[in-house]
Amino acid sequence: MSITVAAIVVVGKFLVFAGLLSAAASDVARRIIPNWLALTVGAGGVMLRLATASWHGMWVSMGVAGILFVALRLLSGFGMFGGGDVKLTTAVALGQAPASMLSILLGIGVAGGAIAVFYLVRDWTRR
Repeated sequence: MSITVAAIVVVGKFLVFAGLLSAAASDVARRIIPNWLALTVGAGGVMLRLATASWHGMWVSMGVAGILFVALRLLSGFGMFGGGDVKLTTAVALGQAPASMLSILLGIGVAGGAIAVFYLVRDWTRR
């Protein structure tokens, strides 16, 4: 890996990490994920994919992210997902190989379930 590719990987990972950390903090504090944070994560993911995969790999990741966006947006219409969750999950998909998306979605589901249980218990104990 050349110096330029290594630098792109470092910057891409930084953007993804900082964007996800900031999105989590914003979601906890205000229950809102700003668009610019999803764009930051997506840009970092695209940088990573372009630095570590071929153009074909990038196009495949973009296709998977597009399909994921449509599916999650449909679920969002039924109140099963928030808009911020849709855009952030899609942004994460841009930087991942399609084969890893199932495990990422399962992890998101487990984490979301734990958060949902926390809020249910919290609301239940306030009564």
